[in-house]
Amino acid sequence: MSCFADETEDLVFWSSVDAPIVLTTMASEAQASGPETLDLRRLALPIAMLRQPDGRLHLLILDGPRRLQIEVVATRLSRDPVRLLIPVWPPLEDEPRVLALRRFLHLRATGALPDQLYRPERRALRWADMLRAHDARLAGASHRDIAAALFGPERVHEDWAGSSDYLRLRVQRLVRAGDRMVGGGTLDLLR
Repeated sequence: MSCFADETEDLVFWSSVDAPIVLTTMASEAQASGPETLDLRRLALPIAMLRQPDGRLHLLILDGPRRLQIEVVATRLSRDPVRLLIPVWPPLEDEPRVLALRRFLHLRATGALPDQLYRPERRALRWADMLRAHDARLAGASHRDIAAALFGPERVHEDWAGSSDYLRLRVQRLVRAGDRMVGGGTLDLLR
């Protein structure tokens, strides 16, 4: 039986307008045994729900580190189970929406979110470096100090005043990118 996520956990809900990985659906009441039925009460995963003033319902299904967010745009439901309808099937070139649909279909079939559909984000280490550089700069660290923290003091000692400015320029780019990310650029990460 599903339960609500622990209220102390930090949860983030995205709009499907900003994050194409959010699966947009419409819901209608369904028969308990229908092939398109999703009975949230029988799902053995935590589910967080958020209802917006415009009537949209957001379901965030949690399976360890994996998440699937479903945005229900039309709902006047009085009971479970429900049938979720995909209003517009995504074209194959719309990879994030197709991926969200594949995750949902696997969830409906197995009751779990599959590891193979949650590949590690290859840019995550760079994003972490950007945020670390931004935080260090706010704390008053110099670019050289930031380089030492990110790449090690030995590398900075050898390369900082070398024949190339690559390390200094790399830190400058990380600081600027971190500033952009904190200044509202996090939505760009979702695209």
